[in-house]
Amino acid sequence: MRCQCLEIVEHGSDRYPERSNTHQEEVKLGNSILWLKRVLRKIPFIRNTYNWIMKRRMIKPRIIEGIHGKVHPYDFMLAGATPVATEGYNRIGSTACDLIEDALALTNRSLSDINSVLDYGSGYGRVIRVLVDRISAEKISVFDVDRNAVEFCAKEFQVNPLYLPKKGCWDFHSVPFQSYDVIWLGSVFTHLSKAYTVETIQLLANIIKPGGVIVFTTHGDKTFLRLSEGYYGERMQSYAPSIKNEYTNNGFSFVPYLKSEIDVLPFDFVRKDDFGMTWMSRDYVHGLIEDISNNRLRELMYTPLGWDNHQDVYYFQAIQ
Repeated sequence: MRCQCLEIVEHGSDRYPERSNTHQEEVKLGNSILWLKRVLRKIPFIRNTYNWIMKRRMIKPRIIEGIHGKVHPYDFMLAGATPVATEGYNRIGSTACDLIEDALALTNRSLSDINSVLDYGSGYGRVIRVLVDRISAEKISVFDVDRNAVEFCAKEFQVNPLYLPKKGCWDFHSVPFQSYDVIWLGSVFTHLSKAYTVETIQLLANIIKPGGVIVFTTHGDKTFLRLSEGYYGERMQSYAPSIKNEYTNNGFSFVPYLKSEIDVLPFDFVRKDDFGMTWMSRDYVHGLIEDISNNRLRELMYTPLGWDNHQDVYYFQAIQ
């Protein structure tokens, strides 16, 4: 949803010694570049001028050495064109595809055995540009609340686009979703309110094929050290005690983004109050999915910190 548009270099940190020196450099550089972009885009004249230029497509997607396909200027997941930045971008996209293949392996299948994959919250193709090398593009569909992102992925990688019906209308029931063998949601539930999380799981339960697998990631309690050290920014750090307390008591904690944080993005968020930073416990995830799916979805596997040593990974299968 792209929630990846809201994600701020969330994978890895120089505060964690298990990460390589290259990865540490990547995080430092990425945070610096994204911080500068956000500061500049908070200045109304700069933001308005940039958006005016982008709407007229005066800034074009470009080729960056080491990355498959063109990169859109709004792809904030890529923190520069340096070898360090491109390595990190490619690694995170590639490991997402590995997780998809792991999920299929749990059901004794591979990508060659399936006919449809949905990247829900595709952004500008960090995962898709890798996935199209593993499965035919005609079998891949992409959805995002950012229509420009979907249009870019469809044009650049020849995947099937899925849009919200029109500007200002976030009616997901009007999106022509089909049924899918695999649904991937990378860093989507890490940014949704409780109500929006429920709506999204309801949708997933309705569009996954019998026997199909859903792979998604969350922030779990193993990210609390990052939170308390300011990894997600000073504002989230200030909320760390209340986030931990709410998580411990309820299994769920959500802090909405400020208007100024939302407004730096290149498209309109109709449901601004439903986007922020989110933490969910495993018990909460289980209870929510059991209630919504009427036990039609069963957990295949759970891997704490399974995506790039940061986000927890869940694998669920629809019972046939």
